[in-house]
Amino acid sequence: MPQKFGSNRPLAEQEVDKLLMDGEMLDLYIKYSQRKAEDPSWEPIMPREESPVQKVIGFVSQYAIYLVGGFLLKDVVVGIAKKNDVELPSWLDGGNTVLPSESVGDVAASGAAAADTLVSSVHHLGDHIMV
Repeated sequence: MPQKFGSNRPLAEQEVDKLLMDGEMLDLYIKYSQRKAEDPSWEPIMPREESPVQKVIGFVSQYAIYLVGGFLLKDVVVGIAKKNDVELPSWLDGGNTVLPSESVGDVAASGAAAADTLVSSVHHLGDHIMV
């Protein structure tokens, strides 16, 4: 214990309580003290904080990888489906993706039909892959 706590018991108890609250911090303190005892001129090297530009670049590049991976995965699935003669919905196989101007009920009904078609296509594709 450093000498400054020798004459001030309440301050020493307060500092000990702070250290004992978190076992990880206590472990880090012990390692730091051992390292300082071995080499008094040693100072820990702290990582630099990322700039806002670096954070934005990291965010954009991460999601760009996800988008490219999604497109590549779609191409692989379509290629496997064509190879195994699986019928895919037109919107997945490079068809027209623009919805026609219909009433909301018609769009919901066609959306349900498209979902059913997609699910059945995926099951059909899965049956061909597993065989």
